[in-house]
Amino acid sequence: FVAEHADYAGLLAFLLEPRPDWTEVDIDEDAADTGHVPTDEELRADLLELLSSEEPDAFLRLCHVARWTGGQRYSTNALPLDVRRLPGWHLLPASSTDQIMAAARRYLENTQPDFERYFGTSTFGWDVIAGVRALALLLTSGQGRALEDWVWGNWVPAIVLCSFNDDSESTMEALLAEAARRVPAMLLDATERQMVGENGWSALESVVPLLGPSQLPWLLRLVDDQSADVR
Repeated sequence: FVAEHADYAGLLAFLLEPRPDWTEVDIDEDAADTGHVPTDEELRADLLELLSSEEPDAFLRLCHVARWTGGQRYSTNALPLDVRRLPGWHLLPASSTDQIMAAARRYLENTQPDFERYFGTSTFGWDVIAGVRALALLLTSGQGRALEDWVWGNWVPAIVLCSFNDDSESTMEALLAEAARRVPAMLLDATERQMVGENGWSALESVVPLLGPSQLPWLLRLVDDQSADVR
């Protein structure tokens, strides 16, 4: 992987840091800025090299490099759920679809983020974002249902934690619905753990439409516990 241009390739450690707010995504990038402006050819070479990699984090890095496009000194501030909407995605050849899907699946099956540091907060790291993007990419491409239940269970906290600054509501709802179908107990557990934070009610609001009669006691207990905390 090309690493001499710190503008984009030297920031992989930054990807694993908690992300306070999407508007501050580039807050540390100025310090690493070398002034280099990558070309389409350089970016395409990096993307293709990552596609040929068998490393579990290749999809994470792929998402990172795709935040640039040729002639762009700084990465985009946009945070789309659909990786295909990242500015550098057009540099990937149409023939690379199978490799991209394989990289997404490999990332999901071989990565375990530390969700504990995010529960109860409004922060989430790039490793978590990449996981939700991988799930969304596979699900919207018709391949998400091929993932085993344990993979969905492993990543359901990421679905609860993440939010994106685009029109991704329907896709997030589809991810939550699939998680509710596959691993309902894990979805409820992740939601409850997120509820301890100041933004926890939004997590609950997203899950409530998916609850069935058997989960009503859980909901009533959770609301009662939250009301008691307020009192």
